[in-house]
Amino acid sequence: HEGVVIKPPESKYTPGNRGYWKKTKPILPTFDFLISKAFYGKGKNAGVYSSFEVSALRSNGELRAIGNVGIGFSENEMEKLTNKINSQCINRIPTSEFVEIENPDILIEVACEKVNLIRGHISMDFARKVSIRTDKNDVTTIEEMKKFVRKVE
Repeated sequence: HEGVVIKPPESKYTPGNRGYWKKTKPILPTFDFLISKAFYGKGKNAGVYSSFEVSALRSNGELRAIGNVGIGFSENEMEKLTNKINSQCINRIPTSEFVEIENPDILIEVACEKVNLIRGHISMDFARKVSIRTDKNDVTTIEEMKKFVRKVE
């Protein structure tokens, strides 16, 4: 699942320099999820939310947490998301490392390496933000995600 490296047969490997080597990776599936929780950043990200729990829609219209996404956000995006989330109705839980968003409305596009189905629950491997969606408001459903579950043989 790492991709394929294409290179001239006579080329030698030099760390940090691939020269004429080209690496191609498979196109990853993407999904549109709502941010349902925001986790406080640490270190250089202190003062902003830097990781987010994302949720998909169940067939009954309820949200179901799918996983966390903390990769792919710029400092500017984290700051804008922090301001937007703090202006909404959120549930702050004392001594917790996150806030719950009561009526989630921030949609993000997420790519992942693999969709898992474990004991009836969907999850993602290596999830990362692709974009913050302002062009649509359709949330990916659990049923749509199940189409991407890889069968292990």
